[in-house]
Amino acid sequence: MLYTLPEKKHTEDDLRLLALSCNRYGQLKTMEAPDFLMDVEKMLIWKRLLSIFRAGVNFRQ
Repeated sequence: MLYTLPEKKHTEDDLRLLALSCNRYGQLKTMEAPDFLMDVEKMLIWKRLLSIFRAGVNFRQ
């Protein structure tokens, strides 16, 4: 029996959210936002990238 990954139905939504996060990161960088906000936005970008590629990572480690 072959194992297949479950089909990802929301890839387009993930790509849209990734684009919005990247845009927001660029805006925060030009506004010289605090490092905390930049780190949170970077984490969201990574989370969305990993969800697109169906990888699971625990960010609390």
